[in-house]
Amino acid sequence: MNCKLGFVFRQIRQSRGWTLALAADGIISLAFLSKFERGENDISAEKLFALLERMAIPASEYLYLVNSYSFDSITQFYDEINQCVMYHDCVRLVNMLTDHYIEHLNDNNQICEHKTASVRLAIAKTNQSPPQKDDITTIKKYLLNVDEWGCYELLLYETNLTFFNPELVLLLSKNAYRKGKMLAVIKPQLLANILIKTITLFLENRAYNLIPYFLNAAKCDVTGSHLIYENIILNILNGLYLMSQEKQLSIGQAHVTEGVMMLEKLGFTNVASTYQQLSERFS
Repeated sequence: MNCKLGFVFRQIRQSRGWTLALAADGIISLAFLSKFERGENDISAEKLFALLERMAIPASEYLYLVNSYSFDSITQFYDEINQCVMYHDCVRLVNMLTDHYIEHLNDNNQICEHKTASVRLAIAKTNQSPPQKDDITTIKKYLLNVDEWGCYELLLYETNLTFFNPELVLLLSKNAYRKGKMLAVIKPQLLANILIKTITLFLENRAYNLIPYFLNAAKCDVTGSHLIYENIILNILNGLYLMSQEKQLSIGQAHVTEGVMMLEKLGFTNVASTYQQLSERFS
């Protein structure tokens, strides 16, 4: 159970002046909603979507608040990079780079180097320009030389894995999956995002034979109503993989179409467009 779902919902509800009774009416009982907000009850995706729709809360906004709730500063930094890439916000990325440089002008440590390299790589991706090889090398060398990955290494890898070649991603993502499973209780989105980006990279590079392992991992470990967005993406990725197998083209296309429509409905139009374009490769 992810308590943050209820905590964040309560904060939004109260900030908009909605009572428990008004929000719950006809969807769930007042008592159930109260327990959900206190973190004592889980809730189905269907009921949660209905509550959000009633209060005119975009699911993308709600999930962003949930993912940002009570995170430490390093997590917030890398989450912000990923959000900027998702929404093509290059202006904010440039501001992050400037703010970070000024803040750590006199510092000389690895974390600062990693942050700077990560933002520069994100700017390159957003602008669709060639990344600086030195930035990729800085992060790659660090990840390959760390004996024991923790949350920091997983964050760094998840943010930057799309800049590595498929062979390296295969090696590092298997390690990240093993470590991520242990942290999934407190950071389930992190594991889900690593699997999503890994599968997407393999699809883009036509490394189809590397995909089943990670799809199976996702089916086992990316579950729960708090991972609604992630499960939609994984359903699309499963559809794209089926499309790549030719004999299952129509089944795969149905998965993709359904997922893209859900993303558009939830307000993730940029993400929906990205996967729609990827699907056209197999049509």
